[in-house]
Amino acid sequence: HRLDRATSGCLLIGRTLASNRELQDLFRQRSVTKRYTVIVDGRWPESVTQIDAPLLKNVEHAGERRVTVDAAGQPALTRVAVAKRYREATELEVHLDTGRTHQIRVHSRHTGHAVIGDQRYGDNTRNAYFKKRGLSRLYLHSTELAFVWKNKPIRMVAPVDSAWQASLKKAFG
Repeated sequence: HRLDRATSGCLLIGRTLASNRELQDLFRQRSVTKRYTVIVDGRWPESVTQIDAPLLKNVEHAGERRVTVDAAGQPALTRVAVAKRYREATELEVHLDTGRTHQIRVHSRHTGHAVIGDQRYGDNTRNAYFKKRGLSRLYLHSTELAFVWKNKPIRMVAPVDSAWQASLKKAFG
């Protein structure tokens, strides 16, 4: 399981090489339910409940990966539900059908609503504005992972922490 460095929440790690390989297979087979909590800039449209846009990964000169929506890319499907609205932002519950690099961040930006605090795909001016209001991190959190392991259902949940909640209360009241 891969998470971007600044993403908080559930992270799955195999304790042995064999377990790690089995878990990787579950992700490859898309047998793992992945749910995220995301705060995006602006008012997310109720009509946008999924983003089905292929993603193309590019490696830049310093080895940094940048992903774009491109017809030549790999299929990527993101399901979205509005969880809460703030004055200038929207909290989303996001389910990934695929697990492409930077998928949530790129799909959010593609719809015109970048993840708050996203320094790679976000809007620097808007990020600076939100930072002055107390939102000084990437607002992307891996909330839940669920899968079947050795014939037993496993569900891990990591609610957002008190600092996340306090910063939203400070910024939006």
